[in-house]
Amino acid sequence: MDEPTLAEMIRALQADVTRMRAEQSMYVTKEIMDLKLAALAKDHLDLENAVTADRARLASVNRWLWSGVVAPVIVGIILYVLIGKQP
Repeated sequence: MDEPTLAEMIRALQADVTRMRAEQSMYVTKEIMDLKLAALAKDHLDLENAVTADRARLASVNRWLWSGVVAPVIVGIILYVLIGKQP
């Protein structure tokens, strides 16, 4: 049996290193998964807070619109109909 040459041993070693690097890059540890899950939960909470703030702002604008614009117009129309065009 012939012993492998130095070049063959280097190529085999390079192939093993390449294979291990590929496997290591695809390997996900529990700690990394926990960190990703915590970041996702934080993002979800931030999004919920933003949605809640947007809903509160929309409700505030809605109240302002009713009290500042629509209600006075309705009162004006009612008064116009009740009082009439009399000077």
